Amino acid sequence: MHKEKLKPFLLTDPLTRMRKSWYRVDKSRLSEELQQKFVQLEPDDETKEFLSNSIDKSSWVWTQIWYLLAKAVLKHFWTITDING
Repeated sequence: MHKEKLKPFLLTDPLTRMRKSWYRVDKSRLSEELQQKFVQLEPDDETKEFLSNSIDKSSWVWTQIWYLLAKAVLKHFWTITDING
């Protein structure tokens, strides 16, 4: 997805806004010392593009079926971590 097309999507997509909240720190739960030192970072454009592409690919039904079948066979020879790469 082109970066220009990606930005409006990332700003308006409700699911993306919800996911963004998953990675927010509730600073009120930190000590005062940590609150002063904590810096909330944001993903760069390349990371946002990677995440968007990953989300798109996760909805590809045939690809997911292939992964399930391949994993079912390969798990007898390798660990799941090795299979996933």
